[in-house]
Amino acid sequence: MSLSSLIPLAGAAVAPVLGKVIDGVTEGFSFLDVLHTQTEDGVDEVGEATESNALQQNIAELADRLRERFAQLGIDLSTPLRLKQDGRDRVVVDGDHPDRVLIESIFGNDEELTDLFESVAQQAANLEEENDSGITKEFRFVLGQSDALIEFV
Repeated sequence: MSLSSLIPLAGAAVAPVLGKVIDGVTEGFSFLDVLHTQTEDGVDEVGEATESNALQQNIAELADRLRERFAQLGIDLSTPLRLKQDGRDRVVVDGDHPDRVLIESIFGNDEELTDLFESVAQQAANLEEENDSGITKEFRFVLGQSDALIEFV
């Protein structure tokens, strides 16, 4: 490949950064400031990935702990149940479930489990805000026999 054929490729790669440098110079930024800003953008993406991984780990921990507790008490998860916060720092069942009172009492009597639920809800809400469409949605934790997920409705 000849040097003359590489010049357009190099120009295409440099053009976005060069455009930001030119804009930055007119606004009083230096080339190093522009490069530093680009690096910070990459750090934000790494931070989001770390937050997402922490959320996934907390979802798995919450699901495991709930399944273990529910199995001890004979609570059936063949039909997935949805859990939410009621606005008074309580975790409640969203919808009908034959063991609703028992499930809600588990959270009422286990502060550590309630804190884990609240942590998952907060982490999920923070990530949802970053991708927010402007419509406020409520957090739900959906738990079944073999899966657990979060949703915003």
